[in-house]
Amino acid sequence: MATAVGGVPDMLDHGESGLLVPPRDPDALGAAVERLLTDSALARHLAWRAETIVARRYEPVARAKVLLDLYAEVVGDRCTS
Repeated sequence: MATAVGGVPDMLDHGESGLLVPPRDPDALGAAVERLLTDSALARHLAWRAETIVARRYEPVARAKVLLDLYAEVVGDRCTS
């Protein structure tokens, strides 16, 4: 569960890998907390999906590949201009 600010909505899909609530909305935050406390199946599903996404997107080898691809793209563009 998180507030839908900055890059957070890019990391979490509401209802699929987390619950997003509007910023400065304590009622929505309270409702999301209550929902997770009362729906253990949903809480487990969101936790599993979030863990899967984080492992895929942010594990060191995947991050290194993204950086290497970016470096290759930048260097390639400079070499051909």
